[in-house]
Amino acid sequence: MNTPLVSIIIPIYNGSQFIEQAINCIKQQSFSDYELIIVDDGSIDNTYELALYHTKDILNKTIVKKSNEGVSVSRNKAIELASGKYIAFLDVDDIWENSKLEKQIKILGDYDNVGLVCTAKTIINCEKYIGKYTKDISQNFSSILINKGNFITTSSVILRRNLIQQFNIRFNPNLKLGEDWLFWILLSQYTDFYFLSEPLVIYNPSPFKKYPTKDYLLFYKSLKSQISIYPVLNKNTNKFLLFSNITFYKGLIIEKDNIIKSFALVILALIINPLKIKYLWNVIQFRK
Repeated sequence: MNTPLVSIIIPIYNGSQFIEQAINCIKQQSFSDYELIIVDDGSIDNTYELALYHTKDILNKTIVKKSNEGVSVSRNKAIELASGKYIAFLDVDDIWENSKLEKQIKILGDYDNVGLVCTAKTIINCEKYIGKYTKDISQNFSSILINKGNFITTSSVILRRNLIQQFNIRFNPNLKLGEDWLFWILLSQYTDFYFLSEPLVIYNPSPFKKYPTKDYLLFYKSLKSQISIYPVLNKNTNKFLLFSNITFYKGLIIEKDNIIKSFALVILALIINPLKIKYLWNVIQFRK
């Protein structure tokens, strides 16, 4: 079997209600030179059996069932199995527009300096469109990701596999939150990113999850230790803005448990970085 141009990675855990939808949106892509890699992270429903059934007409596929270890381990396992020139991620409850892969692959072919292409998104079951920029933008995203937070939707990403192999970049399995944000930051040290302002992903937002303080602390320490390696990022302003982003996110997460503490954290984040008020307005609008 010929080496595919794209390896499509789907990590899944108890996703039986979404698997048919995810497989169908892949089959409907205008680009067909791909391999499909599904990693079942120890599902206890019939996800694995449904994945086998709905992919029976896809010849180039790998479906792995393993013990439950988390989404980062699943993605890393799939990366090791991948053989394509490019890797595209799809979370099982999200949907791709039919032309997504074709348009992103063209960008990667046109821009040798770009190692990752991401897109804007539309929120599922509503008409809300979310994009970091109103026009396409291509540049180094390192400082943007530190200063502005994580605006890259995992299901919108396609990247060059040789880069993450060469620099051994993987999702941190020890993190329960922000593992994708850290991954983008690490990769951004070695390549430019391209943000495609056209929304090519229909995003299914997960409910805000609650994590203990130790998880936020581990996340912050992991990010801080990584950016300290790179002189361009190891600046006091970047460290303050990083702390602002994490504080802001934590304030939004705990709001239902302790509204006073939530309010205090959000205010602290805004004091450090007043520009976060724009994102706060987006959150308020989305939750209406």
